Amino acid sequence: MEQMFTVPSRRGSDFNSDNVLDVRADSNGEVNPQQQCPIFSRLPRELRDEIFSYALLNTCHDPFHRGFSQSARAPKRHDIALPLLLTCRAIHIETQHLPISLNAIFVGSPAINFPSRNQSRLGQQLLRNNIQAADYTIQQTFLESAHFQTFLHAPSRNIKFLTLRLERTDWWTWETPPGEVARDGGLAVDPNVGDGSVARRPTAAVMRELARKRREGVRDGRVLSAEHARGLGFGWAGGVERAFPGLRGLEIVFESFAAKRAQLEEVVGCAETWEFGMGQGFVLRCVGVERGSWGEGVEVQEGKLRWHRRSGAQERRVEWQQGPFEVRVVRWKRVRV
Repeated sequence: MEQMFTVPSRRGSDFNSDNVLDVRADSNGEVNPQQQCPIFSRLPRELRDEIFSYALLNTCHDPFHRGFSQSARAPKRHDIALPLLLTCRAIHIETQHLPISLNAIFVGSPAINFPSRNQSRLGQQLLRNNIQAADYTIQQTFLESAHFQTFLHAPSRNIKFLTLRLERTDWWTWETPPGEVARDGGLAVDPNVGDGSVARRPTAAVMRELARKRREGVRDGRVLSAEHARGLGFGWAGGVERAFPGLRGLEIVFESFAAKRAQLEEVVGCAETWEFGMGQGFVLRCVGVERGSWGEGVEVQEGKLRWHRRSGAQERRVEWQQGPFEVRVVRWKRVRV
């Protein structure tokens, strides 16, 4: 079976990926047309569903495994049993939607994220009808523009679980040396500030002030009116609500250099105060943070989580950018208010 798992990296490399977007599940020409499949003749539908869901779920994926690696040599892992789809025509019909509905679709910035030429019309229809989770690797400027639908060639309203990734070179201030934070305030992001432009990007001072007011119980509408009057933009929180009204869970993966660990922790502390309105009396509220780090030839474990080794020595420029790299995953859950 030819497994179409290639997706264009936003950094310009074509390489095998664990992305299910290009799975050619509709390869009818390769399906074994056996007439008497024992799975169907001997197992009830309930057991078949359990088997299929187990076999077609990618259990290797975790939020710390980046969707678009900065190195074409980085390992791409998945354990989706794609040959199952070709076992027989009946299984193919019953399971062809599951790789998409069970697994997150990786999404990159709009400059390179376009529908695969390898996707058939049926494959595109399967994507539109069955996508439930998306994993965005996105630069801060695109995050703050909040045009999420531009990056995703499928209905975003169907998505229930969303991952947003800011990797170490995606921040506005990623190139600023750790000792020069006075010039621009260091790492900073806030869902209610910014419009994708440099002039209206958030600063650490604004981020801290908004977090302080939220901790005091001030709602975002009153917290931000004065800042908006001074031209800080309206942020991307509203874009999340508009694009993903059915969202049940959100996780944001923040990555930066170990030399900026203190800045990253400050971002995470502020992020724990964020809430995302979901309309009709619901919000996404922070439910926890997981921490880890990784570096060349190093694996760090915290609890049951693992960060895979990655190779990217050729992209490193100065000593403080050489790793290890710090990763924080902040999670929100839909709750009634």
